[in-house]
Amino acid sequence: MLIVGIPLGFYGYLFPGTINIMLMDIYIRKKIKQLVLVLAIALAFEAIYCVTSIKLISLLSENSHYGDILRVASCALLFFFGAWMIIDFKRNIADNRNNIRRGLLSIIIHPQQLLFWLVFSHIIDRYTPLFNNNTSILLLALYNCIGTLIVFYFYMLLGPEIIRFFKLNIRRLNALVGIAYVILAIFNTLSFLNN
Repeated sequence: MLIVGIPLGFYGYLFPGTINIMLMDIYIRKKIKQLVLVLAIALAFEAIYCVTSIKLISLLSENSHYGDILRVASCALLFFFGAWMIIDFKRNIADNRNNIRRGLLSIIIHPQQLLFWLVFSHIIDRYTPLFNNNTSILLLALYNCIGTLIVFYFYMLLGPEIIRFFKLNIRRLNALVGIAYVILAIFNTLSFLNN
């Protein structure tokens, strides 16, 4: 089940944003040393956010009261994000006018990571022991970094085509992902209520 980290890492950076557009720009300009350094920083922070977020959630979940609050919060957030994606009529795709400083800042200060792992760590923990299992957390972080690296690779090679695709299809993609989130939120809520 931990291999689910690969699609989670891929999904986390699938939509065009500051980080993947920065990597695409560095690749196009053939600055290989800079690219390797930025990739290393991005993957290191991806792993740090994954491990730290899950350890924090795990620690708080040890108390059954806080654990229940976190599970309810993760279901509510998933439902909220899904509904927001369904009704959000505009989503700006980041443009190519980007700089390294802004991209690195987005890598280092990435608070969405905590929310992302709050939602998905509870789902993963239901199927495989994740909380309080350092080996599982590290394996999940490794798989997550592999998925992240794959999506970065696609942006470096096919960036302009990917951005064009999203510009043409963003409304449908948002609706599709939003519906999946809402269904997952309902499923998780019902599962929580049955326990």
